Amino acid sequence: LSNRIVILLAGRFPLKGGWVSSPAWRKLITFMPLSPFDYETCKEYSFIYGVNDESFVRKSYTITKGHPLALSIFMGLHDQEQEPELLLWTETFKEIAGRWLRENPDPILTELLEAVTMLRVFNHEILEFMLGRDISNDAFEKLIHLSFVRKTVRGWYLHQVLRKTLYQDFRLRKPQVYHQLWVRSVEYHYGLVSSIHVTMEER
Repeated sequence: LSNRIVILLAGRFPLKGGWVSSPAWRKLITFMPLSPFDYETCKEYSFIYGVNDESFVRKSYTITKGHPLALSIFMGLHDQEQEPELLLWTETFKEIAGRWLRENPDPILTELLEAVTMLRVFNHEILEFMLGRDISNDAFEKLIHLSFVRKTVRGWYLHQVLRKTLYQDFRLRKPQVYHQLWVRSVEYHYGLVSSIHVTMEER
């Protein structure tokens, strides 16, 4: 190919396999992850989409946290004359959850995701405590490599928009399981705080 030709590949999963293991391909590829939009970018995107109500744009940014997919879906549903805003938020989150969960046909991963919705930050140890059983390294690796899971210095966390949606859905669909996990979450954090308190007293 001519060096004047640029091939653009877009998707929610990064290139893997030979694309990244081959030195020849690696030097030709530039990865450009799409980060959450700041307010000005959301505003510009909304205006291009034909939404000129700045108060509505502010609410969109507040709800979607600048997440490109969430913002795109929300704008696609937007019709101020026909739909109340609360319904738009609800439908947006349902669509987001549906799209993201199509990545996850594995029932074991679904169980892990339900537990993760109860936590702001998680790791392998916390999930095992929450579920009261061992979790294989393979299952945990699959979880943290989902496109909506992010890494932080304290562990991993679920994207805020999806976490809120799945949490609400999980609480309605499985109230008893939700309560059990909620209790386990409280027990874990209480034990954590207690151990820190004891350690400080020993000093």
